[in-house]
Amino acid sequence: MKILWVFVMAALSMCAGCKKSETPGKSASSSASSDASLPDDGQPVTLRVKWPVGNRYAERMQVDGNTETHMPMSPKPMLQKIDLSQEYSVTVLGERPNGGRELELEFESAEMDVTMNGKPVVNLDTKAEAGPAESNPAVAGFRQIIGAKIKFHVDASNRVEKVEGVKEFSAKASAGSNPQGRAAMQSMFNEDYFKQMVDFQRSLPPQPVKKGDTWPVKTEINAPVLGAMNIDLNYTFQGWEQRDNRKCAAMDFAGTMSSKGDAAAASTGMSMKVESGKLSGKTWFDPELGHPVETSLNQDMVLHMTMPMPRMRTNTNAAVQAPTSQNITNNTKQNVVIKLVEVVSAAK
Repeated sequence: MKILWVFVMAALSMCAGCKKSETPGKSASSSASSDASLPDDGQPVTLRVKWPVGNRYAERMQVDGNTETHMPMSPKPMLQKIDLSQEYSVTVLGERPNGGRELELEFESAEMDVTMNGKPVVNLDTKAEAGPAESNPAVAGFRQIIGAKIKFHVDASNRVEKVEGVKEFSAKASAGSNPQGRAAMQSMFNEDYFKQMVDFQRSLPPQPVKKGDTWPVKTEINAPVLGAMNIDLNYTFQGWEQRDNRKCAAMDFAGTMSSKGDAAAASTGMSMKVESGKLSGKTWFDPELGHPVETSLNQDMVLHMTMPMPRMRTNTNAAVQAPTSQNITNNTKQNVVIKLVEVVSAAK
Protein backbone atom coordinates (compact mmCIF):
# COMPACT_ATOMS: atom_id res chain seq x y z
CA MET A 1 0.00 0.00 0.00
CA LYS A 2 1.44 3.35 -1.06
CA ILE A 3 1.17 5.63 1.90
CA LEU A 4 3.60 8.61 1.79
CA TRP A 5 5.42 7.50 4.95
CA VAL A 6 8.28 9.97 5.43
CA PHE A 7 9.96 12.22 7.93
CA VAL A 8 12.91 14.55 7.76
CA MET A 9 14.81 17.69 8.51
CA ALA A 10 17.90 18.37 6.40
CA ALA A 11 20.85 20.34 7.74
CA LEU A 12 21.67 23.22 5.41
CA SER A 13 25.33 24.19 5.59
CA MET A 14 25.62 27.95 5.23
CA CYS A 15 27.72 30.66 6.81
CA ALA A 16 26.36 32.32 9.93
CA GLY A 17 24.33 35.38 9.03
CA CYS A 18 23.89 34.25 5.40
CA LYS A 19 20.40 32.78 5.72
CA LYS A 20 16.97 33.77 6.86
CA SER A 21 14.14 31.63 8.19
CA GLU A 22 10.66 31.97 6.79
CA THR A 23 7.54 30.20 8.02
CA PRO A 24 4.24 29.98 6.17
CA GLY A 25 2.66 31.82 9.09
CA LYS A 26 4.90 34.87 8.63
CA SER A 27 5.16 37.13 5.63
CA ALA A 28 8.53 37.49 3.90
CA SER A 29 9.23 39.65 0.91
CA SER A 30 11.15 36.92 -0.90
CA SER A 31 8.43 34.28 -0.67
CA ALA A 32 5.04 35.45 0.60
CA SER A 33 2.86 36.36 -2.37
CA SER A 34 1.09 39.73 -2.49
CA ASP A 35 -2.28 40.27 -4.13
CA ALA A 36 -0.75 42.67 -6.66
CA SER A 37 1.97 40.28 -7.83
CA LEU A 38 -0.29 37.51 -9.15
CA PRO A 39 -3.08 37.47 -11.75
CA ASP A 40 -6.75 37.41 -10.83
CA ASP A 41 -9.03 34.43 -11.48
CA GLY A 42 -9.67 35.51 -15.08
CA GLN A 43 -6.02 35.63 -16.12
CA PRO A 44 -3.98 32.52 -17.05
CA VAL A 45 -1.03 31.63 -14.84
CA THR A 46 1.93 29.30 -15.31
CA LEU A 47 2.49 26.97 -12.34
CA ARG A 48 6.12 25.91 -12.18
CA VAL A 49 8.27 24.45 -9.41
CA LYS A 50 11.34 26.44 -8.34
CA TRP A 51 14.45 25.04 -6.65
CA PRO A 52 16.77 27.98 -5.74
CA VAL A 53 20.23 26.68 -4.83
CA GLY A 54 20.78 26.72 -1.07
CA ASN A 55 17.11 26.67 -0.10
CA ARG A 56 15.85 24.21 2.48
CA TYR A 57 12.20 23.19 2.76
CA ALA A 58 11.01 21.59 6.01
CA GLU A 59 7.82 19.54 5.70
CA ARG A 60 5.49 17.74 8.07
CA MET A 61 3.19 14.89 7.10
CA GLN A 62 0.25 13.57 9.10
CA VAL A 63 -1.53 10.29 8.30
CA ASP A 64 -4.80 9.24 9.94
CA GLY A 65 -5.98 5.83 8.81
CA ASN A 66 -8.61 3.24 9.64
CA THR A 67 -8.51 -0.33 8.34
CA GLU A 68 -11.11 -3.07 8.63
CA THR A 69 -9.54 -6.50 7.99
CA HIS A 70 -11.66 -9.53 7.17
CA MET A 71 -9.92 -12.89 7.69
CA PRO A 72 -11.18 -16.44 7.10
CA MET A 73 -12.60 -18.26 10.11
CA SER A 74 -12.85 -14.98 12.03
CA PRO A 75 -16.42 -14.00 12.94
CA LYS A 76 -15.58 -10.32 13.33
CA PRO A 77 -13.27 -8.03 11.34
CA MET A 78 -10.12 -6.68 12.97
CA LEU A 79 -10.24 -2.90 13.31
CA GLN A 80 -6.95 -1.04 13.11
CA LYS A 81 -6.34 2.68 13.58
CA ILE A 82 -3.05 4.38 12.80
CA ASP A 83 -1.90 7.93 13.54
CA LEU A 84 1.45 8.76 11.98
CA SER A 85 3.34 12.04 11.76
CA GLN A 86 6.72 12.53 10.14
CA GLU A 87 9.10 15.43 9.57
CA TYR A 88 11.56 15.73 6.72
CA SER A 89 13.22 18.39 4.62
CA VAL A 90 14.66 18.88 1.17
CA THR A 91 17.82 20.92 0.57
CA VAL A 92 18.86 22.21 -2.86
CA LEU A 93 22.55 21.30 -2.92
CA GLY A 94 23.57 22.76 -6.25
CA GLU A 95 22.95 23.33 -9.93
CA ARG A 96 23.42 20.58 -12.52
CA PRO A 97 24.31 21.01 -16.20
CA ASN A 98 21.51 22.27 -18.43
CA GLY A 99 19.67 23.96 -15.56
CA GLY A 100 18.91 20.93 -13.41
CA ARG A 101 19.31 20.66 -9.64
CA GLU A 102 20.72 18.23 -7.08
CA LEU A 103 18.44 17.77 -4.08
CA GLU A 104 18.99 16.02 -0.76
CA LEU A 105 16.20 14.69 1.43
CA GLU A 106 16.81 13.82 5.07
CA PHE A 107 14.50 12.11 7.58
CA GLU A 108 14.28 13.77 10.99
CA SER A 109 11.55 12.28 13.15
CA ALA A 110 8.49 10.06 13.29
CA GLU A 111 5.64 9.47 15.71
CA MET A 112 3.23 6.56 15.34
CA ASP A 113 0.34 5.15 17.36
CA VAL A 114 -1.46 1.99 16.29
CA THR A 115 -4.43 0.32 17.95
CA MET A 116 -6.12 -2.96 17.05
CA ASN A 117 -9.71 -3.47 18.18
CA GLY A 118 -9.23 -0.53 20.52
CA LYS A 119 -6.07 -1.90 22.18
CA PRO A 120 -2.74 -0.07 21.72
CA VAL A 121 -0.13 -2.20 19.95
CA VAL A 122 2.44 0.35 18.76
CA ASN A 123 3.66 3.61 20.25
CA LEU A 124 6.68 5.18 18.55
CA ASP A 125 8.33 8.55 19.08
CA THR A 126 11.82 8.81 17.63
CA LYS A 127 12.48 11.95 19.67
CA ALA A 128 12.20 9.87 22.85
CA GLU A 129 13.84 6.68 24.10
CA ALA A 130 12.62 3.43 22.57
CA GLY A 131 9.90 1.66 24.56
CA PRO A 132 8.61 -1.94 24.71
CA ALA A 133 5.91 -1.20 22.11
CA GLU A 134 8.66 -0.96 19.47
CA SER A 135 9.46 -4.66 19.51
CA ASN A 136 7.83 -5.05 16.10
CA PRO A 137 10.78 -5.23 13.61
CA ALA A 138 8.99 -3.12 11.01
CA VAL A 139 8.32 -0.39 13.59
CA ALA A 140 11.91 -0.47 14.83
CA GLY A 141 13.01 0.27 11.27
CA PHE A 142 11.52 3.76 11.50
CA ARG A 143 13.92 4.67 14.28
CA GLN A 144 16.92 3.34 12.35
CA ILE A 145 16.36 5.58 9.34
CA ILE A 146 16.34 8.87 11.23
CA GLY A 147 19.13 10.90 9.66
CA ALA A 148 19.16 8.80 6.48
CA LYS A 149 19.51 10.78 3.26
CA ILE A 150 18.31 10.35 -0.31
CA LYS A 151 19.69 12.36 -3.25
CA PHE A 152 17.83 13.34 -6.40
CA HIS A 153 18.99 14.56 -9.79
CA VAL A 154 16.29 16.84 -11.20
CA ASP A 155 16.31 18.06 -14.80
CA ALA A 156 15.61 21.58 -16.06
CA SER A 157 11.88 20.82 -16.29
CA ASN A 158 11.84 19.80 -12.61
CA ARG A 159 11.34 16.07 -13.22
CA VAL A 160 13.41 13.50 -11.33
CA GLU A 161 16.02 11.79 -13.49
CA LYS A 162 17.87 9.77 -10.85
CA VAL A 163 17.51 8.72 -7.21
CA GLU A 164 20.57 7.78 -5.14
CA GLY A 165 20.80 5.99 -1.80
CA VAL A 166 17.67 3.82 -1.96
CA LYS A 167 19.51 0.51 -1.45
CA GLU A 168 21.50 1.91 1.46
CA PHE A 169 18.31 3.32 2.95
CA SER A 170 16.50 -0.01 2.64
CA ALA A 171 19.41 -1.89 4.21
CA LYS A 172 19.47 0.50 7.15
CA ALA A 173 15.70 0.38 7.60
CA SER A 174 15.57 -3.42 7.64
CA ALA A 175 18.77 -4.13 9.59
CA GLY A 176 18.02 -6.69 12.26
CA SER A 177 14.49 -7.31 10.98
CA ASN A 178 12.96 -10.69 10.30
CA PRO A 179 11.82 -11.50 6.72
CA GLN A 180 8.39 -10.00 7.38
CA GLY A 181 9.94 -6.80 8.68
CA ARG A 182 12.27 -6.51 5.69
CA ALA A 183 9.39 -7.09 3.28
CA ALA A 184 7.30 -4.43 5.01
CA MET A 185 10.04 -1.78 4.80
CA GLN A 186 10.91 -2.63 1.19
CA SER A 187 7.28 -2.40 0.12
CA MET A 188 6.96 0.96 1.88
CA PHE A 189 10.18 2.63 0.73
CA ASN A 190 11.31 2.25 -2.88
CA GLU A 191 12.52 4.54 -5.65
CA ASP A 192 9.04 5.48 -6.88
CA TYR A 193 8.01 6.33 -3.33
CA PHE A 194 10.88 8.78 -2.91
CA LYS A 195 10.27 10.35 -6.31
CA GLN A 196 6.79 11.38 -5.20
CA MET A 197 8.30 13.45 -2.41
CA VAL A 198 9.97 15.99 -4.73
CA ASP A 199 8.41 15.46 -8.18
CA PHE A 200 5.77 18.17 -7.74
CA GLN A 201 5.88 19.25 -11.37
CA ARG A 202 4.20 16.02 -12.52
CA SER A 203 0.87 17.20 -11.07
CA LEU A 204 1.00 20.77 -12.37
CA PRO A 205 -0.58 21.74 -15.71
CA PRO A 206 1.76 21.73 -18.74
CA GLN A 207 0.29 25.01 -20.00
CA PRO A 208 -0.96 28.25 -18.37
CA VAL A 209 -4.36 27.84 -16.72
CA LYS A 210 -7.15 30.05 -15.40
CA LYS A 211 -9.98 29.36 -12.97
CA GLY A 212 -12.07 26.37 -14.03
CA ASP A 213 -9.42 24.75 -16.25
CA THR A 214 -8.82 21.01 -15.83
CA TRP A 215 -6.04 18.61 -16.77
CA PRO A 216 -5.40 14.86 -16.34
CA VAL A 217 -2.50 13.33 -14.41
CA LYS A 218 -1.77 9.64 -14.90
CA THR A 219 0.96 7.94 -12.90
CA GLU A 220 2.24 4.39 -12.61
CA ILE A 221 4.03 3.49 -9.39
CA ASN A 222 5.86 0.20 -8.92
CA ALA A 223 5.70 -1.40 -5.48
CA PRO A 224 6.79 -4.84 -4.25
CA VAL A 225 3.91 -7.35 -4.05
CA LEU A 226 1.40 -4.78 -5.34
CA GLY A 227 3.18 -4.53 -8.68
CA ALA A 228 2.28 -1.62 -10.94
CA MET A 229 -0.19 0.74 -9.28
CA ASN A 230 -2.08 2.91 -11.74
CA ILE A 231 -3.25 6.32 -10.53
CA ASP A 232 -5.63 8.27 -12.77
CA LEU A 233 -6.52 11.78 -11.54
CA ASN A 234 -8.20 14.89 -12.88
CA TYR A 235 -7.12 18.29 -11.51
CA THR A 236 -9.16 21.50 -11.53
CA PHE A 237 -7.81 25.00 -10.89
CA GLN A 238 -10.33 26.50 -8.46
CA GLY A 239 -8.78 29.97 -8.33
CA TRP A 240 -6.72 31.91 -5.78
CA GLU A 241 -6.91 31.33 -2.03
CA GLN A 242 -4.93 32.58 0.95
CA ARG A 243 -3.13 29.74 2.74
CA ASP A 244 -0.74 30.45 5.60
CA ASN A 245 -0.43 34.09 4.51
CA ARG A 246 0.46 33.11 0.96
CA LYS A 247 -1.61 33.67 -2.17
CA CYS A 248 -1.91 30.17 -3.58
CA ALA A 249 -3.34 28.48 -6.63
CA ALA A 250 -5.97 26.13 -5.19
CA MET A 251 -6.32 22.87 -7.12
CA ASP A 252 -8.84 20.10 -6.43
CA PHE A 253 -8.19 16.58 -7.68
CA ALA A 254 -10.09 13.29 -7.77
CA GLY A 255 -9.70 9.93 -9.42
CA THR A 256 -8.97 6.25 -9.04
CA MET A 257 -6.13 3.87 -8.29
CA SER A 258 -5.76 0.16 -8.95
CA SER A 259 -3.18 -2.60 -9.18
CA LYS A 260 -3.17 -6.18 -10.44
CA GLY A 261 -0.44 -7.51 -8.18
CA ASP A 262 3.17 -8.57 -8.68
CA ALA A 263 3.60 -11.77 -10.71
CA ALA A 264 6.95 -12.52 -9.04
CA ALA A 265 5.41 -12.27 -5.58
CA ALA A 266 2.45 -14.43 -6.64
CA SER A 267 4.84 -17.28 -7.44
CA THR A 268 5.75 -17.40 -3.73
CA GLY A 269 2.11 -17.70 -2.70
CA MET A 270 1.73 -14.03 -1.76
CA SER A 271 -0.25 -11.51 -3.78
CA MET A 272 -1.98 -8.18 -3.26
CA LYS A 273 -4.17 -6.07 -5.50
CA VAL A 274 -6.06 -2.85 -5.03
CA GLU A 275 -9.68 -2.64 -6.11
CA SER A 276 -12.20 0.17 -5.74
CA GLY A 277 -9.40 2.61 -5.00
CA LYS A 278 -10.52 6.24 -4.86
CA LEU A 279 -8.44 9.39 -4.34
CA SER A 280 -9.50 12.99 -3.78
CA GLY A 281 -8.02 16.08 -2.25
CA LYS A 282 -6.70 19.59 -2.65
CA THR A 283 -3.33 21.27 -3.14
CA TRP A 284 -2.39 24.88 -2.44
CA PHE A 285 0.59 25.94 -4.59
CA ASP A 286 2.44 29.26 -4.21
CA PRO A 287 3.70 30.24 -7.71
CA GLU A 288 6.02 32.92 -6.34
CA LEU A 289 7.69 30.44 -3.98
CA GLY A 290 7.43 27.69 -6.58
CA HIS A 291 6.42 25.12 -3.98
CA PRO A 292 3.28 23.48 -2.55
CA VAL A 293 2.21 25.03 0.75
CA GLU A 294 -0.18 22.23 1.70
CA THR A 295 -1.76 19.10 0.23
CA SER A 296 -4.68 17.19 1.73
CA LEU A 297 -5.33 13.72 0.30
CA ASN A 298 -8.14 11.25 1.02
CA GLN A 299 -7.70 7.59 0.08
CA ASP A 300 -10.41 4.93 0.13
CA MET A 301 -9.49 1.46 -1.10
CA VAL A 302 -10.19 -2.23 -0.93
CA LEU A 303 -7.04 -4.35 -0.76
CA HIS A 304 -7.24 -8.09 -1.48
CA MET A 305 -4.35 -10.21 -0.16
CA THR A 306 -3.44 -13.86 -0.54
CA MET A 307 -0.97 -15.03 2.09
CA PRO A 308 0.79 -18.42 2.33
CA MET A 309 0.04 -20.56 5.39
CA PRO A 310 2.56 -22.80 7.13
CA ARG A 311 2.09 -26.51 6.48
CA MET A 312 0.80 -28.55 9.41
CA ARG A 313 2.42 -31.90 10.24
CA THR A 314 1.32 -34.92 12.26
CA ASN A 315 3.37 -36.80 14.84
CA THR A 316 4.53 -39.12 12.03
CA ASN A 317 5.95 -36.06 10.26
CA ALA A 318 3.58 -36.59 7.35
CA ALA A 319 2.12 -33.51 5.75
CA VAL A 320 -1.52 -32.88 6.60
CA GLN A 321 -3.76 -31.82 3.78
CA ALA A 322 -4.70 -28.26 4.68
CA PRO A 323 -5.18 -24.94 2.92
CA THR A 324 -1.88 -23.60 1.65
CA SER A 325 -3.02 -19.99 1.59
CA GLN A 326 -5.61 -17.66 3.05
CA ASN A 327 -7.46 -14.72 1.53
CA ILE A 328 -7.63 -11.46 3.46
CA THR A 329 -9.56 -8.31 2.56
CA ASN A 330 -8.66 -4.85 3.90
CA ASN A 331 -11.04 -1.91 3.67
CA THR A 332 -8.86 1.15 4.26
CA LYS A 333 -9.61 4.84 4.61
CA GLN A 334 -6.77 7.34 5.04
CA ASN A 335 -6.32 11.07 5.24
CA VAL A 336 -2.84 12.41 4.48
CA VAL A 337 -1.88 16.05 5.03
CA ILE A 338 1.53 17.40 4.00
CA LYS A 339 2.41 20.94 5.06
CA LEU A 340 5.34 23.21 4.38
CA VAL A 341 6.34 24.34 7.88
CA GLU A 342 9.48 26.36 7.13
CA VAL A 343 11.58 27.71 4.29
CA VAL A 344 15.20 28.62 4.92
CA SER A 345 16.48 30.54 1.92
CA ALA A 346 20.02 31.23 0.82
CA ALA A 347 21.20 34.84 0.95
CA LYS A 348 20.87 36.69 -2.33
